[in-house]
Amino acid sequence: MERKRPVAEQRETAWQVEIVSATPNVRSGSAAPAGSRLIRTLVSIAIIAGAIGLLAMMLAFAATIALIAVPVAVGAGLIAWLGMKWRAARGR
Repeated sequence: MERKRPVAEQRETAWQVEIVSATPNVRSGSAAPAGSRLIRTLVSIAIIAGAIGLLAMMLAFAATIALIAVPVAVGAGLIAWLGMKWRAARGR
């Protein structure tokens, strides 16, 4: 007994494409949409807010490093000072 496979329908797909001209239509008025100024303003505000946020993160990172580095530097200076005093006392 032979198995029969169903025959697939052969359809061609037709896509509708609309070609939009890159040059603005003189009759339609300005080329830029009315909301473009608002969008530019919102994007500018977002960029400024992002820059301020990045600066705040950099300041927080620098403060964190300072909280670690300053005590280590003070401790190293204290050890060096004590070492110099000890050598001066032993040299006499």
